[in-house]
Amino acid sequence: MPTGGSVDGHYVDVGSVRFYVDSDNSHAGGNYAENSGDYYVYSNAADDATWWARFASAVNAGVATHTTTHTGGGTFDIDADAVGTAGNISITSNGFTFSGTANVAGGTNAQNTANGKGINFKYYTSL
Repeated sequence: MPTGGSVDGHYVDVGSVRFYVDSDNSHAGGNYAENSGDYYVYSNAADDATWWARFASAVNAGVATHTTTHTGGGTFDIDADAVGTAGNISITSNGFTFSGTANVAGGTNAQNTANGKGINFKYYTSL
């Protein structure tokens, strides 16, 4: 396990869309890019804020039914754009880059900071 840095190939699924860490920029094009419905997000950045902004932008591009906001540190809120069960979405991860994932249920304002809904990063920019 690295002492820091997001790990290439780790991913998080937000609903049916997968977001991969792309630390070597082999698919992301310097920012993020979509390929066959999956997104690759370049994690090598000058600072964590740049990496997190890329990640939030990718999720917002890939998941049109929810709004993802970086709330500070490695924490992201994922809010449903519709009230009720239409706003429910599953969030799962593979690899130790991501931690504390929690499904969004109940629609609007089901946020990570308030209700444990969203994504946390355990490791930040790439080594």
